[in-house]
Amino acid sequence: MPERALFPFAVLCCAFVAAAASAEPSERPPAQARPSEHRLDDQRWLAEPVHVENLTVWPIATTEAVPTGDYLTLAEATARGLAEVREKSGSGQVNELVLHNEGERPILVLGGTILKGGKQDRQVSDDFVVAPKSTTPVGAFCVERGRWSASRQGRSTAGKFQVMPSLAAKKVRASAQYGHGQSEVWKQVDAVNSRARVAPSTQTFLATLEEDDRKARRLRRQLRAAARAHFDALRPGAEIVGVAYAVNGEPLAARAFANEALLFSHLDTLHETMALEAQVASANADDRAFLRAKPEHLLSMIREIDAAAPVTRETKAANRLEVRVNERGGHARTVVSSGAVGFALTEDWTAAPEVSGETRARLERLGTLGYTD
Repeated sequence: MPERALFPFAVLCCAFVAAAASAEPSERPPAQARPSEHRLDDQRWLAEPVHVENLTVWPIATTEAVPTGDYLTLAEATARGLAEVREKSGSGQVNELVLHNEGERPILVLGGTILKGGKQDRQVSDDFVVAPKSTTPVGAFCVERGRWSASRQGRSTAGKFQVMPSLAAKKVRASAQYGHGQSEVWKQVDAVNSRARVAPSTQTFLATLEEDDRKARRLRRQLRAAARAHFDALRPGAEIVGVAYAVNGEPLAARAFANEALLFSHLDTLHETMALEAQVASANADDRAFLRAKPEHLLSMIREIDAAAPVTRETKAANRLEVRVNERGGHARTVVSSGAVGFALTEDWTAAPEVSGETRARLERLGTLGYTD
């Protein structure tokens, strides 16, 4: 973990003074989270994975969790009436919304969060923090290019948004979060909807997310329950601070948080996202002989991404972003600071939306793509 990622609790308190799903038991043998050779860094490692259908999920464990105080998720804050996401103005602006936090606690928002309503459905661009009693601009990308109206399915949205229980699919999210642009986001939304075999009139990503096919929804529930049971089994003996996953043998993303409480407040959303990704991929599988990813493949992806030079981006929120991007993917650290010091609240590594044929051949030679055991 980078040196700046860990600081005494007193420093964290200075930065944010105001911050002060059950599943059936798994039939697998007791999960293990003791340190392994599959390490992200000196403090974090990949714990034993769970494999379900075409989905592989690794918990990320640590010996050095960082206490941060109490954050709300955006879903929690809006459900309690403490926060509201709206169009920027009456006329609206595609790539910027407004978030009002009326509560006494900061809100942590994850990049890829899907917002339903407004003049068109959106996804949030990046992870960011909203300080208590504040209003913050929200970077956003359209995931519904066939609508620009405050009426959705015959009902007025009043310019407001509802927070959905899943992040955007990896290729949709990465296209926004790591600089590929609005056109690429639309392209990936269309591709996901096509794979899910839905054809919404407004071309919204929500058509896939809200898929009402019983078989698809049953598979997602199965995947979510298995992943959650695995994580819950690990909790008594380890500090679980992150999650990584692969679909059809190919590593897609990893997310890490400063501590276990932050992870588990977002864990159901993350598991729903992974289940959605796996279900859509499963619908297009040629057969049931799913590939099973290995931890070496995931760690190789992370290290190739981290070979990129870091760029620091100041934001209008209560954090800054440290971002690395190359042809392999992107890595973003959400850094909350006080003066000259800070700590990493979240980290995300995501594979690029598309890998070129030349790059894929090179990665295969290096053994970084998934293969069967």
